[in-house]
Amino acid sequence: MRARGMKTLAALGVSLAMVFGGSAVANAAPQTWYYITGYSQTDCQRISNQYRGLGARIVTACHKRSYDQKWAFSYYWIN
Repeated sequence: MRARGMKTLAALGVSLAMVFGGSAVANAAPQTWYYITGYSQTDCQRISNQYRGLGARIVTACHKRSYDQKWAFSYYWIN
């Protein structure tokens, strides 16, 4: 019985930590944008370099999407 109560309290503690601690982390995370450049890898690299020069942080480099064969990258703006 005592072990069961300890597990319940532990689960409650983890839940509260996720609710209160997780919300602060979620608010601090930058919003990530996804840019689809088209069918050219060269265009994708050119545009991602242009965004980087304007102050964006590239999250995922240029990659070819398997389902439509288009090139894309993701980024977020640095404050």
